Parts: sequence; C-alpha cells; structure tokens
Amino acid sequence: MTLPSALRLQPESASVVNAMRKYPCTFRVSTIVALLASVCAFATAQQKHRVTPVGGWDGTQIGNDGTIVGTHWNKSYAWNSSFGFEVIPPLSRDPRHGNVAEGINNVGQVVGWDQSLQGQPRKAFLWSHGTGIRPVTDFGKDAHGNHISSEGNGGHDLSEVVGRYGHDDTWDSFYFRLGQGWTQLRRLDPAKPTQALFVNDAGQAVGYAGVTGGYYAHSVVWEPDGRLLDMGMMGAQTQTDPHGLNELGHVAGLTFGPQLDVGFLWTESGGYLPIYNPFTPRLYLNVFGLNDQDTLVGMMFDLDHQKKGFVWTALTGVVMLNDLLDPSVTGWDIACAYDVNDSGQIIGFGYHDGLYSSFVLDPVPEPPGWLAFAPLAVLVLRRRR
Repeated sequence: MTLPSALRLQPESASVVNAMRKYPCTFRVSTIVALLASVCAFATAQQKHRVTPVGGWDGTQIGNDGTIVGTHWNKSYAWNSSFGFEVIPPLSRDPRHGNVAEGINNVGQVVGWDQSLQGQPRKAFLWSHGTGIRPVTDFGKDAHGNHISSEGNGGHDLSEVVGRYGHDDTWDSFYFRLGQGWTQLRRLDPAKPTQALFVNDAGQAVGYAGVTGGYYAHSVVWEPDGRLLDMGMMGAQTQTDPHGLNELGHVAGLTFGPQLDVGFLWTESGGYLPIYNPFTPRLYLNVFGLNDQDTLVGMMFDLDHQKKGFVWTALTGVVMLNDLLDPSVTGWDIACAYDVNDSGQIIGFGYHDGLYSSFVLDPVPEPPGWLAFAPLAVLVLRRRR
C-alpha cells in the first residue's frame, strides 16, 4: 500500500526532534499508533467493491438493511437480496394509477406519493415489505371542497414523515408524527411556498423555502426546537439543491452559479464545503447521497464529458468508483452513484459490457490495514529494548 504524502511522518521543527530524542520510546509508540490509525482510515477509504447488477430500473435510495427503492416509468419498486424485487402498489389499487418512491429509512419503510389520474389529488404513503402500503394521513379539503394533495418525501425510523401538501404554487411543508398528527413547517417568507425533502432521527428536516425578492428558493433546515435555518448560498453561487441529510445534521447536494455545477457538504458550524471535479473545477459534479460517516457519492463528467460515478471522503477527496472495483469485476463502467448506506453499500447505474444496468456495490472484506505494519511496530519496539 502506498501512503499519500499527508500520511508520511515528517518532523515539523527542531523542538519536536529534540523531544523525540529525549523521550524516544514514548514518541515511537505514539507515532506508531498515529500511523496505524491513519493507515486504517486510508485503507477503508480505498476499499474495493464487488458489483451486483439489479436490472434496468433506477434504484435511487438504499437503507441500512440493504433495501433499494426507486421509480421507473411511473411505477415504484423495492429490491433486497433476501426478498428480491417487489412492486409497490398504488394506494387505490387502480392499475391506471402510478406512484413515486422518494425515500427509505433504516428499518425498510418507503416514503412516497401516489400519482393519481388527472384532476385527482396526490396522496403521501408509507410502505414496507410484509406490511404493505398505507396513506400517511388525510390533509382534508380546501375552501372549494377539493381534497388537498400531499407528497411524502422523507421519513425516519420512527415512522415520522416530511413532505409537502397543497395545490400548484401554494405548497406548504408538513411534518407528520405517528400518534400526534401533522404540523405545518415554517416559511421564510409568508407568501412563498416550501418543500421538505428529508428528515433524520433527531427530527431535523431539510428542504426548500421561497425568499422575499428572490427568484430561487433557499435550502433550509427546520430544527426540532422550531428554529428555521437559512443555509444561504455558497459564495457567489445562486442556487442550492439539497440531496441528502444524515444523522449528524449534515447536508449534501449541488450548487449552481458562476462556478457552474459544484457539489457541497454543509454543516451548521462550518457552512459550505465545495466538492470540485478533480479533472477541472468547472466540470459538472453532483453529490446525490451521503451516509453518517460523511461519505459522499454522486456523478461527475470526465474530460470527455462522460458520466463517472465517484465517492468522496475527507481523507481521500474524490475517487472514481471504477478505480475501486475488485480485480474480479470486469466489463463495468460505473456512471453514477445515487446513495450510500452506513455499511458502505453504494447504489447507482452504469454499463456492463455496454448495456445499461443498476447496481449495488458491496465492500470487499479486507484484513485490517494495521496488519501490514505490525512487523514494523515490533521491529521499532525491539530496537528500543
């Protein structure tokens, strides 16, 4: 294994060198511990993956149990290695109706909305394998006696759901809690619509909110204590699209503007961290998903404007997934990564021998990275004795 330069040990000053001479054993042991920790982290970030093809549909979300959900031609599907494919039926059971699966939580519940016939309201739903489908709640009727539409966009492990309800340009966001009903989420501007997209187990929700005098909506975070955080913009960029929220309250997505299409990782304490295309910063790069370790996945263009799936960590930066395939994998070109779970499973689409296919990438178990350096540690300690 070749270590990046950042992991190579380099004395920073004469005082450090003198201290190492005065207390050599202490420094050698602590240095070895630090080196082994860095090696393990780097090895994890560079882990190889095997590919499981899952057909010609678009699986866009994966839960920690390995269940994948997505929508293809107005029909939603779920896939898991234990139960295979399953069609998510419309609430009405009318075959003319379709539906859209928007998200999945870590206990296998799918959130989405029914796409009914023209003129009929949309309905937010929850679905899980073995339990089936049910509406989230009834949002009643408007002043004209028409049923109010609703769309479920995100859900967490306690069956709490966020989404939007209303008609056309009058959409508001809701937060539904099992046994407590739903509440409307605040607006930035009382006259502008909102749309909640994701929610985590802490009760934080992320989405869009219209702003006074602004053409583009701002990305926002609704906090459980009632605060509404305006994420603003990244530098001179003019728009942000949040594509994921993790249990740390961190948000990932895409920004548009003078720098063109740039991915980002946002935290309340640090603001926006831009994720640039490594080929050249002005080439397209979009972050589609993240996990609770702040591992990001998405799609970017190479210098030939070909789509390439990537993974990003703070340690490695952007790495093309084609470079992380196990040597036993042949014929695959990974074009896009949509999501990653806490086990490191990645889903997306690519081309196998030229044919389009969705996939699951499973990390290949490897010996701990520190094993390669164990002889070095023993040698250093023996020399000290």
